[in-house]
Amino acid sequence: MENSQQINPLPSPPVKKSYLPLIIAVIAIIIVIFVAILVASSLDNNSDGGNNDYDPADIRYVSGTYSQETLSGDVTVKAKLTNLGGDVGSVTINVVITESSGTYSNTKYVTLAPGETVTYDIKVNTPFGTGVDGNMINVYLT
Repeated sequence: MENSQQINPLPSPPVKKSYLPLIIAVIAIIIVIFVAILVASSLDNNSDGGNNDYDPADIRYVSGTYSQETLSGDVTVKAKLTNLGGDVGSVTINVVITESSGTYSNTKYVTLAPGETVTYDIKVNTPFGTGVDGNMINVYLT
């Protein structure tokens, strides 16, 4: 006769809960939020609220004089422009002379470097005998 005894299994040791996966997940979420904030702030640099280092061209008409040739009647306008911005910029100088016999105009396309001030001559063909004064001359930048 065999003597058999039933062997009871040993109780399982208590399971230790590991918080390591939770800690890793929290750190990963914090890193993702930090990166998202960095990306968003770098995209905001060209808006008014961001750190805007870009200074576009700002070309302005400073002053002008004119002279009229005696024989031909042509008018030469000297237009002084300056670029107050921090980037190269281009504009078209439009000179329009309006007097009783008609309207006469000419344009000149110019490019200015940052901080540059230049005087440009724009010749407008007017008929012989046309008397021009400063009130008839308009200078526009487009």
